[in-house]
Formats: sequence, structure tokens, C-alpha cells
Amino acid sequence: MKRFQWQVVAGCVLLGISCSIYALHYVIFRDMHHILIFMMGDLAFLPAEVLMVTLIIDQVLKTREKKSNA
Repeated sequence: MKRFQWQVVAGCVLLGISCSIYALHYVIFRDMHHILIFMMGDLAFLPAEVLMVTLIIDQVLKTREKKSNA
């Protein structure tokens, strides 16, 4: 469990930053409808974003592994 501790902390910090930014946006503009529309768009794009990042990281790791084995 010690191995995943920094990931949990990083995830909580990033989630806190995200919530803070949404709260700041609400305080400034007082437009919850706008926030929810963009939040749904962000959530809808999340699987595609994860797929792209995963493929890029996988390619980088394969390239690095080939260079270290050669």
C-alpha cells in the first residue's frame, strides 16, 4: 500500500485544485449552468483523453525499452 500512497495524495491534491477552480469560477461569474455544461463536456472527453495519453506513454516506454536493450 505504501507504493500507491503518493498517487492517492497527488489525486486528492489535483481534485482539490479542480474543485477550487470551479468554486472560484462560480464566485466570480455566479453561473452554475455554464459550469455544469463545461463539466459535462470535460467528463465526456475524459475517456478519449485517457486513451490518447495511455497510447503515448506506452509508445514512449516501448521506445525507451528498445534503446536500453540495444
